[in-house]
Formats: sequence, structure tokens, C-alpha cells
Amino acid sequence: MTERSRTLRRMTFSAVLAALLAVASPWTVPVGPVPVTLSILFLLLSGGLAGPRDGLLAVAVYVAVGALGVPVFSGFRGGYAVLIGPTGGFLLGYFPCVFLAGFGQKRPRLRPLFFSSGVIACYLFGAVQFGLVTGNDPVAVLRLAVLPFLLPDAGKTVAACLLLPPIERALFRLDKTRKVFPARMDRNERLCYNNSAILEQEGNAEMNETEKRTIPGLIADLVAYGEKTGLCSPLDRVYLSNQLADKLAVTLDGGLPAPRDLPLAEILSGLCDYAAQNRLIPADTVTYRDLFDTSLMGILTPRPSEVIARFESLAASDPTKATDWFYKLSCDANYIRRDRIARDVRWTAPSRYGEIELSINLSKPEKDPKAIAAAKLLPQSGYPKCLLCHENEGYAGNEGKPARQNLRQIPFDMDGARWYLQYSPYVYYNEHCIALSETHEPMKIDRSTFAKLLGFVSRFPHYFIGSNADLPIVGGSILSHDHMQGGRHVFPMERAKIACDVLFNGYEQIACGIVDWPLSVIRLRGTDKDAMIDLADKILRTWRAYSDPERMVFAETDGEPHNTITPIARVRGGEYELDLVLRNNLTTPEHPLGLYHPHEELHHIKKENIGLIEVMGLAVLPARLKAEMAKTAEAILAGKDLRADPALSKHADWIDELKTRYTFTKENVDEILFREIGAVFVRVLEDAGVYPATPAGREGILRFIAAVNA
Repeated sequence: MTERSRTLRRMTFSAVLAALLAVASPWTVPVGPVPVTLSILFLLLSGGLAGPRDGLLAVAVYVAVGALGVPVFSGFRGGYAVLIGPTGGFLLGYFPCVFLAGFGQKRPRLRPLFFSSGVIACYLFGAVQFGLVTGNDPVAVLRLAVLPFLLPDAGKTVAACLLLPPIERALFRLDKTRKVFPARMDRNERLCYNNSAILEQEGNAEMNETEKRTIPGLIADLVAYGEKTGLCSPLDRVYLSNQLADKLAVTLDGGLPAPRDLPLAEILSGLCDYAAQNRLIPADTVTYRDLFDTSLMGILTPRPSEVIARFESLAASDPTKATDWFYKLSCDANYIRRDRIARDVRWTAPSRYGEIELSINLSKPEKDPKAIAAAKLLPQSGYPKCLLCHENEGYAGNEGKPARQNLRQIPFDMDGARWYLQYSPYVYYNEHCIALSETHEPMKIDRSTFAKLLGFVSRFPHYFIGSNADLPIVGGSILSHDHMQGGRHVFPMERAKIACDVLFNGYEQIACGIVDWPLSVIRLRGTDKDAMIDLADKILRTWRAYSDPERMVFAETDGEPHNTITPIARVRGGEYELDLVLRNNLTTPEHPLGLYHPHEELHHIKKENIGLIEVMGLAVLPARLKAEMAKTAEAILAGKDLRADPALSKHADWIDELKTRYTFTKENVDEILFREIGAVFVRVLEDAGVYPATPAGREGILRFIAAVNA
């Protein structure tokens, strides 16, 4: 979708909201000099739906129309005199009201706070002008212009909070460019999910701006993008233009035309089209286009030394400013591909453990057949040894390994060892970062791990960090290179409450408890970092050797170790917090993929390992689910037999069970399916729990804690 289309769409939506406000506001219930209207309800809904900026636009249109004499104000009044009259302050208060309410658009949990703040701001503006115009004292102003409205407006605030979710769902169903209900976004996520490079629908016949541009024009556009985002300076303009022209095998004899402000995805798409048409790439496939456009962005991306110097300069005064800048750089350099991240499906679902987060990841491109065939012909190379090696920084890539010319890493110390900080290109959550060891050595959870984790959050207290377990089945997808994952995101597990407090002998200064969570989590909290490292190490060493046959927990079988820990660290309320998740990778004939792994009846939704991210309550589900759920919904509504479709038959038993609890309609089928996927994921987590969150499971974990204290 072009910038012009997006702007037109926003303006149209604001105009619709202004019209609704104009229709609702004139109707009043007289209770004194200031009448009760529906305006507050529609203001809160406008802010919650449109956000602060577009909500202000809607109110500005409404007030302007009324000021011109159209009878859209309360009591079917209009004209400038109303604005300067006794109740005009309330109309002016609509602006701060909708602005504050707009902050609840992306923060559903905080909507009551933002909505209430908006109403209070409206009262403040209205009461001040009412008192100045009428000459009443403050007590009389409160009695006449504020107190009569507290209860009605409290009801409208509650009504707005309750009405917004179904209205949002209805709008999303009507919007063909969005397919599901979005999850709550954190502060910086709009860098990736709300940017101007969201893809246009397939099949859109409208000619985009790149189709009208020459290659020199697109070069000018790309350099201008680099200057606008701070990737480069205007002093670099000629140099970078020549570098890009050389890469594209074009001359700039005619000079460069004036640049246009186009989304990066459109600029790169046009340049890749040219490369494919002129055989600058072997084939017009995703793999080769990615290799080519990454090489172009590598020309614009600052050198590692420049990035490191800027980061360290910012970090010296404020680590948050340093990571904000580095994250933005990674997005602007297209290492984090905004246009692909925008395709990801994200939503939340309720559970007895609290709100669970889910996502269907669509940003990781699938290998195309031509690239797979070409990769087989490449000479075997051990450079870089894996995708997490430092040697990936600036690597050109090939059919078998992704290009990384626009990747930048920050070196830092982790418990005396050199590590590097970078961001994940797939951004499973806000500011999803990776800390990786300089040396290519296997994952290992030991005492040094806890020292590294707490050292990291000491330096970056606004980030959490955690490590996957170091054993197959319960570990991550890459066990060959020691690394950790962090970021600025509050996961469901962090919000979970303590089910019961526990005490470890000799560590009374550390608050300890068992978390009310599907997996077995021991939480340590305190200010004594060394004592927390000691206790975590003691728990780990005890767990490595611990067996509980009654609960099917075995430290080893036939010499193969089974017990390990998934640790997560954060700083909360000025104290260190360390979550230790007990893991076990035992397999049995009944569960050959793992006893504490998603069981077979859940594989239709999630079959993959439960790693660090899933442990914390965020499901990263396979891309196939998006198409499968769309087809499943169609089959349900059409009354088709899912077992007759090979792609959908795996969901048949699940859908049969849902039909015993729900009556599916066109209006509710998507909402039910996505909510019930959340319920399946909760069962996945429960399967992964060594000690379930039941009385028997609680007894089991308490036996282990007694063993630690023995």
C-alpha cells in the first residue's frame, strides 16, 4: 500500500469518526446547566480505535464543523458562541480527552487508566471555563459542572472498555489487509509492525511509485532513505550513489533526479526487479533477491567501528538510549525486515495462568527449490561455522547461507569472556536480541551461565535475558553455539504469581517461590548477586543428579543425562529476579519425541521443541497454521468433512470436540479457532512441565527443594 493510500485511508477513518461524533453529540439529557451527552463515550471509542493522532484529527473536524454553525454540539447547537460560552470548555476538553484515550489503542490492559485520564482532562478544561464565564466559585462549579456527571461518565468509560474489543474484531474482519486480532504492542514494536512499509495486497492493480521510477531515480530514493534514517550523511551522497550504481551496473551520466519519499520495501523491490530483468542475479527468487538487496543495504549501513563507537558513547550515559538507537539502526538497515514482520500473525488468549501470547511466524522466508539445488553444488565450507558466529557480520552469503552485510554486532564482556550483542532478524517479540559467544562452542548451562545472565541485566537493566536449555528436545534449535536471547518485553511467565513461598537454607536473604505456571519454575529474587549465583548453581547441580521415579523423573538412563534448566534473568523493582525452569528430556515408547514435550494429540498445532520463548508463554507457531485455519473455518461453515482433506484431517478430532461446545457462525468462527489454539498451547506447556501445577505436582517439586536443602 502506498503512502498516499495509507494517508487517504487514515483521513477517511477520522472523517467517519467525526461524523459519528456529530450524530451522537446533539442528543442530551438535561441535568442542569451542563447536559449529559453521549460525546464522552464516542470520544473514548474514537481514541481507542484511531490512536492519539487520528483521534485528534476526528475531534478537530467535528469542532470545526460545529464552530461553522452546523448544529452538531449538544442540544443541536452550533456556532462559535458555543465554544466561548459556559460549556465551551468541555468541547475544548475533547482534544486532550481523545488524545489520552488514544494511548489505549495499543495497550488494552491500560485502557481504563488512559480513558479515565481523558475524562478528567475534559472535566478540567470544562470546569475552568464554566467558572470563568459564570463567575461561580469552585465549590459551585464542582456541584453544577462536575459531580452530576461522575457516575454517568464512569459508566461510559466502562462501556467503552467493553465495547472496543468486539468493535476492533469486527473492523479487522472487514479489513482485507489484516487477518487476525493483533496482540498488545510494546513501545518500540511499532518500528517493525506499524511502519510505512507494510505490504500491499496481492493482485492490487494500482501502479506503485517504483514502477514510474528509473534506476537512477531509485538510487536517489535509496540514498535519501539512508540520509533520512541516519544510516548515512548527506556528505556521503555522491560516494554512495556511485557505489550503488556500480553494484547495479548502470551509469549516472544524466545525474540523479530529485528523490521521493518511498517505503524501503518498494525501493528495494524495484531495484531487485531490475537486477532480475538484467540478469544481475541468477534467478528471480526470494533467496537471490534477498542476497542482492542485502548487498545494497550493506553499502548504506555504517561500518562496525562507527556503530560500536556510537553505541558505547550512548551507553556511557544511558543504556536504554544505546539499545533504542541500535535497534532502530537494525530496522532501518533492513536487517530486521519490516515488511515481512508485518505479515506475522499475533494475538492473545486467556488461560488460568493469565493471558497467553501467540504468534504465527511468517517473516522467515522458505527456501526456494532453485536455491536448494544450487546450494548442493557449492563447495563445502565451514565459514561461518553457524548462523550465530561473529564471522557472519558483513558476510555476503550464498544459496546455502543468508547474506549479512547489514548485520552489526556490539562486543561486550560476559563474565570475563568476549560476547556480542545483535538483534534477531525475525523479532518474535519486542527488541528481540541475541547475545552470542565469540567462540564457536556448544551450549552449556553451569555456574558461569548465571553469572553471565545477571551481569547482562546489570548492564542493561531494561532488558531481560535467558538461555535455552543445553540438551536436545528441551533445548533450542541451535545447540552448537553458546548464546542467549533477551529483549524488552514482559512475558506472561513474568506476570505470573507465586503459588507458594519456599526457603533455601543459608540463603534467607533471597526471596524464593514456586511460580504458578504450567512448567516447573523456581523464582529467586534479591539484591545479593553473588548469593543468587551460588544458590542457582546449587539448585542446578542438585537437579542434574536428581531422580524421582514416582514422577517419572530420571537424572540419566543408560548414561544419557536428562535433567537441565532453562534460566531467565531480569531486574524488577530494583532487585535481581532469576527464574529457573526445571527441564527433562526423557523419552519413552509411548512418547518417543519426549515425555515432557508436546504430546502427539497436540502436534496438529505444535510439534516443535518448547524452547526459551515458548517456556515464557509466547507460542511461536508454524507458518502452515495461517492457511490451515482459514481453510478449516471455510470447511466448518460449509459443513465439509475435514478428514477428506489430507491437509486438514489432522485437525478433525479437535474440531469435532469444539463443535460440542460451540455453535460456529461466520461471525465467530475465526475468533473461536484462534482462542482455542491458545488453549491447545496451554496444554503444550503443561505437557512440557516436569511437575504439573496440581497438588501432586506441587508435592513433587517440594520434594526436590527438600533435596536441595538436605
